[in-house]
Amino acid sequence: HQLELGYNTFVKGVVLSGALYFRHTDDIIESIQTLLEGEPVAVTTFENVGYNNSLGFNFFTSFTIKEIWTLRGNFNVSTYATRSRLEGLNRTNDGLVYNGFFNSSLKLKHGIQADGFIMFNSPRRTLQGTNPSFSMYSIGIRKELFQKKGSIGIRMVTPFHRTKSFNSELEGQGFYQQSLFSIPFRSYGVSFSYRFGKLDFKAQQRKSKIKNDDLKQGGDQQGGSQF
Repeated sequence: HQLELGYNTFVKGVVLSGALYFRHTDDIIESIQTLLEGEPVAVTTFENVGYNNSLGFNFFTSFTIKEIWTLRGNFNVSTYATRSRLEGLNRTNDGLVYNGFFNSSLKLKHGIQADGFIMFNSPRRTLQGTNPSFSMYSIGIRKELFQKKGSIGIRMVTPFHRTKSFNSELEGQGFYQQSLFSIPFRSYGVSFSYRFGKLDFKAQQRKSKIKNDDLKQGGDQQGGSQF
């Protein structure tokens, strides 16, 4: 079940959109970790853990400055409140989750365009704790070539951070687990594109096989028959 109250407007080139919502979910499915009896082995399964109530707010905006600089952004925040009778015990977990993105592109002289992007997700909450958060950013520059038929560009993903860390924390009956691991994430890329030919989407007019002369002749014959 979801109840939402939203508002959208467009004022002097600025798009604004906001929504306040309440969401109730029964039989919510989440990953659950349990220990095998008598063994130091954890098993992860998916179960209907209970119900969740969430109150949240979402906001989006987009606008262009002097026809050369475009900015877009979105942000969403909501509560997490799950109630369960998992493993025969009353379990609850309350918290806040959020996510968003921001994008910017700037047109420069001589067919050059620069852009940047950033996105983030807070740690994902479950009945037993939190799973890793995720965020990334990238910046790039592109130049048009051959009278806008081609382009060459360079893009960098998280250029100021070599690795990305993921942290999770789970707690259940008889165990507590905290994990942290990192992976290489920084990357650089070069792109080149070229457009061949020209597409023409104009619809061709269908030629009629019926001539006006034929219609006139038919009319004369029909009009000349008398009984």
